[in-house]
Amino acid sequence: MKTSKVVLPNAVMLGEVSRFLDEGKSVIIATKGSSMSPFIRGERDSVELLKMPDVEVGDIVLCQLTPGHYVLHRINAIAGERIRLKGDGNLDATEFCTKADVCGTVTAILRRGEKRIDCTTPGFKRRSRLWVGAPRIVRRYAESIQKINFNKMISLNESAAFLWKEVDGKEFTPDDLADLLVSRYEVDRETALKDSEAIAAKWIEAGIVTE
Repeated sequence: MKTSKVVLPNAVMLGEVSRFLDEGKSVIIATKGSSMSPFIRGERDSVELLKMPDVEVGDIVLCQLTPGHYVLHRINAIAGERIRLKGDGNLDATEFCTKADVCGTVTAILRRGEKRIDCTTPGFKRRSRLWVGAPRIVRRYAESIQKINFNKMISLNESAAFLWKEVDGKEFTPDDLADLLVSRYEVDRETALKDSEAIAAKWIEAGIVTE
């Protein structure tokens, strides 16, 4: 017997997914697009969803924004029942919904259907919160550079993000970084140089720059 492939519109397919989630069932769906990159790569990764009692900042959720319009994005902020969503790969765009619009929460990411990344562990939740609070410059370069260590990249502090913005695309030394720190912050030269050397070492370790 010959079978044929049937592709359902998102509104239909995700509507059924939402119904299963409301029944307390766990559902696995394939992902598309790049709005959740680098944590979730469309066409490569699938996600496991489950209806949870509550949600928190950093959770990746499937929400119905308007009838038939669904998004799988991360919770960026919560104020009462109101939620702000933002895709990990989006620098500025956000969406708003309520807790009642949340269909389910991502409990695991499945890489190529093989490796399972548990999204409920304290470590993953910590990385999620760091990503939510990461400076815009970090989010921008984490998306554009594929070989960096994202866990180290998102932990860059404000001064490191400032230095990265200033030297991006240029050759520099720790002395150059120290000059920038002294001009920007109230810090002595010796301290600035030590901080610059430490920051440069972290960039090398993260794969952002080479020696």
